[in-house]
Amino acid sequence: MRRMIMTALFLIASTGAAHARYIPHVDFQDFLRKADVVVIAKPITNEIVRAGVKLESYAAIELVTTFKVEVVFKGPADLAQVGLYHYDLDWKKVTRIANPPRLLEFPIGDLSNQSYVDYSYLLFLKRDSEGRLIPLLGHGEAGYSVFTLKPQEDTTMEKSNREWKKSAAEQQSGEYSPPAARSSKPTP
Repeated sequence: MRRMIMTALFLIASTGAAHARYIPHVDFQDFLRKADVVVIAKPITNEIVRAGVKLESYAAIELVTTFKVEVVFKGPADLAQVGLYHYDLDWKKVTRIANPPRLLEFPIGDLSNQSYVDYSYLLFLKRDSEGRLIPLLGHGEAGYSVFTLKPQEDTTMEKSNREWKKSAAEQQSGEYSPPAARSSKPTP
């Protein structure tokens, strides 16, 4: 009995409070009703607005990511671009995080020639006190206000052209081997 009590006391004393992050329930009807702007868009640029800001207790940077609007569900019908103000952690000052906020991550600079433009994003945005567009659920949970839309499998002639261009580039670089020369057996 004494051993059980000592074990229980040890477990109680050695166990700290659990740190858990609230994960919001995603209800698209509710999001649509609460948002000021809802669009499907592709990122164009990502720029630092301010460094040295705090997000919860973490060092962060404020960013503005500009998106080219493809479809408007809510907001001005003639909306061509939106600037989304959001935060990312300042990884120069933050080393480890037990339970990080769900943030948006885009590289800094021009995104037009990167793989990010292959994806579209469904953005649920609201206006802050300064009139800027921010994630609907706030900066700490921005990842729950922005959803990645993956492109459908491309079975068109465009896919064939991309594959042809890739093999032509491999031929020029010397990395290409014709299908007849490829062997499924490992070389010794």
